[in-house]
Amino acid sequence: MNPTKREIMLGILVGLAIGIPALIIALLLARSGEEIATGPSTATAPVGDLAFDTLPTQELADEHATPRPPGSGGSGAGVTPTAADVPVPGVLTHTVAAGETMLAIALDYDVSFEDLVEANAIDDPDFLSIGTVLTIPVTTLIDGSSALTATGVATDTLHPTLPLALTAPPSVTVALLAADYPAVLEGDLVEAYPETRDALRLVVHYTPGTYPENDIDSVVLMLQGALTHIEATLDAAIEGPFDVYVAGSLFAAPDRNLRGRSFSAARRFFILHDGTGSRADQQYIATHEMTHLFTWNVFGRPVSAMLSEGAAVYAGMTAIADSDHMSAQAFCRAYQVAGQLPRISSGLLFEGHVRDLPNYYAAGCFVQYLVETYGTDRFAQLYPTGAYADVYGKTLPTLETEWRAALEADAGEPELDADALVKGVDDVAAAYEELFAGFEDAVGTAVGTVSEATWLAYLELDAARMALMEGRLKDIAPHLLAAGY
Repeated sequence: MNPTKREIMLGILVGLAIGIPALIIALLLARSGEEIATGPSTATAPVGDLAFDTLPTQELADEHATPRPPGSGGSGAGVTPTAADVPVPGVLTHTVAAGETMLAIALDYDVSFEDLVEANAIDDPDFLSIGTVLTIPVTTLIDGSSALTATGVATDTLHPTLPLALTAPPSVTVALLAADYPAVLEGDLVEAYPETRDALRLVVHYTPGTYPENDIDSVVLMLQGALTHIEATLDAAIEGPFDVYVAGSLFAAPDRNLRGRSFSAARRFFILHDGTGSRADQQYIATHEMTHLFTWNVFGRPVSAMLSEGAAVYAGMTAIADSDHMSAQAFCRAYQVAGQLPRISSGLLFEGHVRDLPNYYAAGCFVQYLVETYGTDRFAQLYPTGAYADVYGKTLPTLETEWRAALEADAGEPELDADALVKGVDDVAAAYEELFAGFEDAVGTAVGTVSEATWLAYLELDAARMALMEGRLKDIAPHLLAAGY
């Protein structure tokens, strides 16, 4: 029996009524299955405890890329943050290992000693228990977007090259040293360093009535020369602006052993420029601290203090290669002969050159070996990751063994009396420790409480330090004696 036209139309309508909802349900199920298969588009990286001499790499979203907010420095220039770029607190922890100090941990994580103590409500920072979990006070960008780029070095650089032909340094006096003591590392930096000098990609801050004001033209030239040297040495470039604070006297404890301090994530660093040291020594410090800021913002957050300090020593020492300073290679070779060369694959402290000089130079010699043997591109990959096997196809202990063999082969017999060098380093470090202990009662009191005799001893002790740095080992003892040590 043939269906009527009405029956045919009714069948079509029924089929559509059933088929269309079925098709919609099938499409929804397919989309849901795709989302389940692909998962969410973002993930939160785990934050774990860190071993000694190891820094975080990607627990936080590229803290090194924090753009400079308007008005945060003397230049007033910078990137205007979007809603996604608002800094937010980062949660980062560190488990205290044997031999670590609060200062070393603060330096490793690029945070101030005071902020670290306050964040953990520590009553006595001189006593740390192994296994204590510390909260590291840091901030970062939500999306990690960067205002910085690593590019090839421009050939038409406006910066002077090294070495520089600088004028004779101004005379240093006790009055100038006392006027700026103790120099400020944090707090109201505008009040502490009210004078500024724009110098291309950097802004130099200093205090009127101090030694840096008397030598500001040379300071600017040294900083510009340092930037040119770093970019050429590491084959990369950094965008400005960033801030340099030039202190005219010693920093307060516990940073008194430091001749510079970098807060790289904040794009600023401090250098001590109080008239002590030679021009080459001053150039080294400027280059050393600027390298910390440079590598952090171009290569990424350093995975270890050894690589961070090693890169800074390498750049700083090659900047003054034609000076009277003994080379880091000569120093390391002498320590190797004396059986005192630190093992860079172990945890090393870096709490100031006067205290831990062998550690700094050993790290610098090792980084120099890596860069000159394998190139800057690989080192740039290693710096934020610590992935030695992936980058070089070798473990850190293997690379250290190769470096030590190369040091012995390339340097040959030491240029210096190895035992006398080790003794000189130890004697100068001990003298500084004793001298700085006498400054403790001046912390938090009125400027000028350090006696004139103490400041004169400080200047004489600096002469001993420079005799050491220039390899004039026989001149160390007379200066120590004159300083009362």
